Amino acid sequence: MQDYHILNGEAFHASFNKASIPGISMVWNEIMCEGPVDYAVCSEDFCKQRAAFLLEFFPDQEIDYISKVIAPLQPLFELVDEEATFDTIYLWFEDDLFCHINLLAVLSLLFQLDLPAEQIGIICVSERKNQKNKLSAYQPDELRDLMAQCLFLSDFELEDFHTLWQLYCSHDHNELWRFYQANLADVALYGVAESIRAHLSRFPSLYNGLNSLEMQLLTAISQNKHSEEDLIKLQVKTQEQFGFGDLQYRAYLKKMKGLYILEGSHVSISSTGEAILRAERYWEHNPHFVWGRCRGSDFQFDGDRLLLRSPS
Repeated sequence: MQDYHILNGEAFHASFNKASIPGISMVWNEIMCEGPVDYAVCSEDFCKQRAAFLLEFFPDQEIDYISKVIAPLQPLFELVDEEATFDTIYLWFEDDLFCHINLLAVLSLLFQLDLPAEQIGIICVSERKNQKNKLSAYQPDELRDLMAQCLFLSDFELEDFHTLWQLYCSHDHNELWRFYQANLADVALYGVAESIRAHLSRFPSLYNGLNSLEMQLLTAISQNKHSEEDLIKLQVKTQEQFGFGDLQYRAYLKKMKGLYILEGSHVSISSTGEAILRAERYWEHNPHFVWGRCRGSDFQFDGDRLLLRSPS
């Protein structure tokens, strides 16, 4: 018998290999927090849908979805197909929205593969536990120590996380917060509550139509003259609760054209952007933002009540 390790993204893979931790390592190269998803993770429909979305969201990035995302998980599918015995499947993730939505997808996949909860160890590093918040910052011996501190869910908790994933894949995300509070608030998986709140804040605000990411970008543009590159670097550095990289912020900025002006190498706020920032105008949100099966344009976010509302 041996261990299996699912690593969230390639950035951590090199550090993990240096640790010489025994077992089979697999990389989960996905961005589940953006775009449409099907609850049947890694199914044929799921793969077609994700491949089409990533091509649209990152048109400058050539992505072979099967070889990039599905093929690295092949040892996991072989484990199930061959009904082989194993010790533990370790899931290595960080404490932000990007990682938590990916983690939900992996937990749902393991549940759908009928793997036992007592053999699934979750390693989710968090500053809330006085830990480093980036897995790549750990030394090899520290990674082995993290394995000894991993979280094991009960069968009921694993099923509840699977249900939470199904709710994320639904047309209405209001149930996400209610279900988490009712069923998973006591699970020692730090930061998930904050990630759900951060996700809901990506829907257009009741007040001016900007979601929280767009609001932060436009506010930064209004305060100082930045180059596009410096603006994106600032967002990556300061908005760590989302865990987004430059590709995501570049895509968001591209959809905000009209709210800012490119002057030489710098961006400055437009008159339309100023009016929207002051809530004197409402920005009609781009309908192409989709999470799960829920369209951003179908709801408005009430931050005071942590609630999504249908536009009036």
